[in-house]
Amino acid sequence: MIDLTQPCWLWTGFIDKNGYGRAWSPTRKKNVGAHVYVYESLIGPKPEGLEPDHLCLRRNCVQPAHIEWVTKAVNIARSGFGKNNIVKTACPQGHPYDYQDPTRKWRNCRQCKRVAAARSYHRRKLAREKEGSAPVDGLQRTG
Repeated sequence: MIDLTQPCWLWTGFIDKNGYGRAWSPTRKKNVGAHVYVYESLIGPKPEGLEPDHLCLRRNCVQPAHIEWVTKAVNIARSGFGKNNIVKTACPQGHPYDYQDPTRKWRNCRQCKRVAAARSYHRRKLAREKEGSAPVDGLQRTG
């Protein structure tokens, strides 16, 4: 039963780089999330195919009443992952994002894209001049 009126139980043991508590599970014989360890110790086995969602939004909270078992898709949707980039309308240099690839996986501004292409062109041109422009057939000629 989810009850956010109860206080959080903050894990004081090892905390991983993502902010989750970790604990050794003797039944599984491996390290697991501390919230999973506490849940399984007090309530029972975790539901198969589901993952915990911390409704209190504290990753190191192990209070079983603050955890709801949901599908991965629901957990990701609730997290808001990636939403901060959707609201951005300009690149870091302040130019408006005015180009998006057809697959809609990325977007950029045309002005920065032109600058990057020009830099790349000149960098390759300088490298060719420094090497002495390799012949088309790949043979090295001397003299």
